[in-house]
Amino acid sequence: MPEAGGSAPVAAAQYLRKSSEHQRYSLENQAAAIALYALRRNYRIVRTYADAGRSGLTFKGRPGLQALISDVAGGGGLFDAVLVFDVSRWGRFQDPDQAGHYEFLCREAGVAVRYCAEGFENDGSLSSSLMKQLKRVMAAEYSRELGVRVLRGQRHVAGLGFSAGGPAPYGFRRQLVDGDGRPRLILGPGQVKAVATDRVRLVPGPPEELEAVRAIFRLYVGGGRGLRRIAQDMAAAGAPPPRGGWSAFKVGNILANEVYRGVRVYGRRSERLRAASRKAPEAEWVRARVAPATVSERTFRRAQQLRAARRLSLGTEELLERLRRAFAAEGRLTGAIVRRRPELPSPTTIETRFGTLAAAFEAAGYRPPRGARKWRRETLLDELRRLQVAYGATDEASLRRDPHAPLPRTFARWFGSLQAAQAAAGVPQTPVRVPLRKPRRTTDRLVAELRRLHAEHGRLSWRLIEADPSIAARTVRRRFGSLARARAAAGLS
Repeated sequence: MPEAGGSAPVAAAQYLRKSSEHQRYSLENQAAAIALYALRRNYRIVRTYADAGRSGLTFKGRPGLQALISDVAGGGGLFDAVLVFDVSRWGRFQDPDQAGHYEFLCREAGVAVRYCAEGFENDGSLSSSLMKQLKRVMAAEYSRELGVRVLRGQRHVAGLGFSAGGPAPYGFRRQLVDGDGRPRLILGPGQVKAVATDRVRLVPGPPEELEAVRAIFRLYVGGGRGLRRIAQDMAAAGAPPPRGGWSAFKVGNILANEVYRGVRVYGRRSERLRAASRKAPEAEWVRARVAPATVSERTFRRAQQLRAARRLSLGTEELLERLRRAFAAEGRLTGAIVRRRPELPSPTTIETRFGTLAAAFEAAGYRPPRGARKWRRETLLDELRRLQVAYGATDEASLRRDPHAPLPRTFARWFGSLQAAQAAAGVPQTPVRVPLRKPRRTTDRLVAELRRLHAEHGRLSWRLIEADPSIAARTVRRRFGSLARARAAAGLS
């Protein structure tokens, strides 16, 4: 541990992260505490990595931490320590081992991680290891408890008939009301309430939009029109379009939304703790009367019956044959192609039948390239099991050997690392390979190499430096900045 004194300060980077939970964790407060720690411990901060307004639950979506780990693993030798405010700023990963994994990568590359506001030294001792692991578990538990409280509050607000978040459906607007229910103003897109006691409720929007909703239900229930045809009719009639314009997808959303019978449904899908979105059981949904009905209950129920019948009327073999014809005509299959071709049902219908669009495309004889395919968690685990049977291994070489297998970075994006995905799939795990850190070239060594090169050739140029295998040209550029400064440091004219 460096101490203040006559020795040269140790180069260090600082990592700052702030979510929207507590103002006391602002980036400025963290930087001030870290600067004081660095002054007392003889560190010199040479680089800053920051994630402002980023959750600490996952590695994905945190470009600051990603850049930090990338620079450390690359062995650039820019710094020898990383200073962090506390354990929770490093991350609130739900698996505490994930936080340890990223710290392990730093330590193996010769870069120490120091927590400036903690009551223990991160020196590898038994007591510090126990405290650090306890802090990680406490940070993860805090996020879980906070998520439960937030969800409970949102469900309570939704049950009272107020909006619990999200944009207003087509034909409605969001109205801000005070704690006594008195209207304040109509919120525009992207605007949010500023007072905690205020609430947001849905109110009917422009009459022309509500009339467009009634026309959609009439055309679908009484006119027998399909979704694409209705979208074309609405655009031709000049009806006010929803955001993104009229499409079969937008028409289908209007037909399925219970708000047009006066009921708002909350909690259809769950994305707790930044996990993959999943459909919640209907028993967990919250329904509340929020506005006058735009269409009658009978009309709405009839529309749902027609939608269910049309989704199931097409046989599996007929559906596959239509997909094959679309593949032959288009040369590939995508969700956009499915929505565009009138002979095919909606992508949601195909997913209901086959589980995923990729499974339907594969059954029809088309398998998307690995980079274009949208993977799901269970599908990724099945791919690892398949590769284990086919190749006897699931390491990166096996993944790249199979043209249809996901890329290694896909597993890292979903599970944090390939090893975590292998553990979830129940296949043997591949040992973690950490790149060895190259020995750092000191300034004196670089100067000696430059003088040798000048003595051999009688001159010094970038071409000579880049051609000499014993000199790292990138290190020379990074250390001196220019050829003139390199010559001056070497005492050359």
